Amino acid sequence: MAVGASLLGLHTGVISKLPAHDIGSYMKGKIRSFGVSDDFFMYDHSPAARVGIYYYENGAIPESPRLSTTDTTARSTP
Repeated sequence: MAVGASLLGLHTGVISKLPAHDIGSYMKGKIRSFGVSDDFFMYDHSPAARVGIYYYENGAIPESPRLSTTDTTARSTP
């Protein structure tokens, strides 16, 4: 919703907590790239920090669409 409103010229922002690893940084940068404010993002540095990612696959006839999820607990290495 925030990205859509931003693309229409409205000032938008998101309040969220992201894991402090590469996927969290990517998500923050991607949201910023659409003009959405990230002033209220926080990084979670705890070992249990994670983010759920959903993948939607359109099914070719006769298959129906599928929704897959993954729980990312990947850690960036120094």
